[in-house]
Amino acid sequence: IAPVRVVDPVDSVGPVGPVESAESAETLPAAALTAAVVPAPEAAVTAPRRPRLGHWLLMAGAAAGVALAWFLWPHAAVAPAPTVVTRVMLAVLPFDNLEADTAEDYFSDGMTEEIIQQLGRVNPARLGVIARTSSMHYKGSPKRLDEIARELSVEYVLEGAVRRSRARIRISARLVRGADQTPLWSDSYERESGDVMDLQTEVGRRIADALTIEFAATPAPAASRAAPVGPDAYDAYLRGRYYWNRRGPLDLERALALLEQAVAGSPGYGAAAAALSDALNVLPWYGLRPPRETYQRSKDLAVRALALDPDSAAAHTALAYVHHYFDWDWPAAEQEYRRGLQINPSYAQAHQWLAAMHAERGRTDAALQEMRSAERLDPLAPIIPAAIGWIQYLARDFDPAIAQLRRTVERDPDFVPARLWLGQALEASGRPADAVEQYLAVRRVVGEARTGLGELARGLALAGQTARARAELKTLLRLAETGYVEADLIARVYEALGDRAQTLAWLERGLAERATKMTLLAVDPQYDRLRGDPAFVALLARVGPQP
Repeated sequence: IAPVRVVDPVDSVGPVGPVESAESAETLPAAALTAAVVPAPEAAVTAPRRPRLGHWLLMAGAAAGVALAWFLWPHAAVAPAPTVVTRVMLAVLPFDNLEADTAEDYFSDGMTEEIIQQLGRVNPARLGVIARTSSMHYKGSPKRLDEIARELSVEYVLEGAVRRSRARIRISARLVRGADQTPLWSDSYERESGDVMDLQTEVGRRIADALTIEFAATPAPAASRAAPVGPDAYDAYLRGRYYWNRRGPLDLERALALLEQAVAGSPGYGAAAAALSDALNVLPWYGLRPPRETYQRSKDLAVRALALDPDSAAAHTALAYVHHYFDWDWPAAEQEYRRGLQINPSYAQAHQWLAAMHAERGRTDAALQEMRSAERLDPLAPIIPAAIGWIQYLARDFDPAIAQLRRTVERDPDFVPARLWLGQALEASGRPADAVEQYLAVRRVVGEARTGLGELARGLALAGQTARARAELKTLLRLAETGYVEADLIARVYEALGDRAQTLAWLERGLAERATKMTLLAVDPQYDRLRGDPAFVALLARVGPQP
């Protein structure tokens, strides 16, 4: 076993000052560290949920690191034997913002996300990383680290803190074994703000060393590493990702504006191009932009990001999304999704979107397998259990779908997608009045927003409340005259009203505008009454090869 370097970091809550360099760190031979493990001190923390980040006993971290190395790597003196390589799971908790101004939270949150992405590229066969959505659930949580590790089913937890002072950034990080809260490694770093991306890479490498796992990420091409990224562009990128992850309509608009700034400020910044591609991709799904206004530019940005960094899982996944929902090129979409997952198997978003494509192609088993992988990586994200119920609904397994979606709604009553999909499953099982209750609950959550308006109109029509259904449809048609409303959403309402001609006319319009949810035509139970209609069959063939 190679010698283990032990660093006593500068206290993360103290004033920003010089940080010990790698050359000044103490190096101890592994044999000298195997005699005993010294318990870690029970220091107070910056937040009540975990101990302080600085001044840990050197021998504790070193001995724990050697113990972990002994576990993960075969001892030279022992004859090799067949072993099963298990995947270690790690959670990166939200880094604490040590500035008094909470408006700086976007920076510490962005740093957390960037380090999650860095670690996702560390020897994927040996290390899995919990996704940002689940990690951010513990922002400001008073829970102990062992509780968090148990809830996320991870062996290790990384926690840290960020402080920005003028033009300098300081990161303190600590790796802890979840089961007994034993600190394995800690260190602090300080750099000029312009060096922040190099700093993130360095932190990822140091953590990988602490886990004694070879850092196997493919380095970015030389042109990408050399391309300058200004502090303002990086700042706009972090703010944009912060709002994008919140996903509200106003948040998505803010994210779009900020990511545009990041790309304009540093055209060679591949991560910003991929992030802007993501932001443009989801706008049609939320009914905020027509597809033809977003997807072509999104594709151009994803291609640019891949030219800057061919091994960007985010860029491959963003390009896959365009192939999936705009080009309707299923083989190209699957190839890009799988390439992204080959680079970073911990990228839960790629698992989720690939699962959706499988479900839309009628591959239920493959869809559920990918979604279970996403659930393992992002166990607290409400979209994943809801999407499992949605897949079951598309497979016409209605009772399990309803049970799954009810559990999701019970955990988060304001989570709109779960309620919408629950309503659809109730409709399909012959309970339209119960579906209307779910759609009305959505209206209480979103207020005057048009979200759920089409579903409510359809549910009312199926429940026999035709006059109310037509009133809601009239509102929807009026909105379509002045803004973007998905054509297929209106088609579904006409289908429930029994108006075949208008249903097909609006589906034709959906084809013309490349409406995002047209990919569901082949499998959605809402179209089952049209499946024997020659005009519908011909229309379906124009979306692409059917399952």
